[in-house]
Order: sequence, then structure tokens, then C-alpha cells
Amino acid sequence: MVCAKLKPAVSGLEKEFPGQVQARNVDATTPEARKAIQELGFKSHGLVIRSADGKVLHKQPDHAVNMDDARKALAEILKTRYLDRLGARRAGTGSRPVGPRIFERSQKRVEMDGPI
Repeated sequence: MVCAKLKPAVSGLEKEFPGQVQARNVDATTPEARKAIQELGFKSHGLVIRSADGKVLHKQPDHAVNMDDARKALAEILKTRYLDRLGARRAGTGSRPVGPRIFERSQKRVEMDGPI
């Protein structure tokens, strides 16, 4: 739903955030896209960052799309999600809890990285 001139930049987000982002350019002239545009509050098109389950995490309307702002938003979203998952793992509520071996290795790494 972005301007034609931004399509390559949107597609390029997959390369900038490998394995973390799926970029998709949508034809804003289809009936489904027009409905989505209206629901998002856009006039004619825009940029939307959604979670895997479709929740809107960030949006930029119409000709106000700024790819630098989109990249910053993506980086912040990914950082927050990483920290959330890390916190859940440390609390033992994540899908892969941190076990004693990982903790021991982490502790050794910290000791090795400290001042000599």
C-alpha cells in the first residue's frame, strides 16, 4: 500500500532484517486493500508494520511514509520482542528456559570478558 517509489525499499527490509521480517507490497486498488486503507485511517495508501498475528504495531499514512522512521520502528519492535522473550526464558516461562549449563557458560563468559 506504499507509493511505487518506496516498493523496493519495503522489499529491502527483508534483507536489512534477515529472518525477522517479511515484507509485502499490496495493490492499494483492490477492494480488500481499499477496505484496509479505510480501516487504518489512510487516505490512499501507507505503510503498516504488523505482528505475525496481524496486530498493527506501527503505521505511517499516505505520503508521510518515511523509511528511516520505519526502520527505527522495526528495530525497536524487534529489540523489545527479543528482550521480552529473554525475560520470559530467564523467568522460566519461555519455550526454552535457561538451564544451569547455559548459566554457567554465561558466567564464564562474563568473567572472561572482565578487566584483566
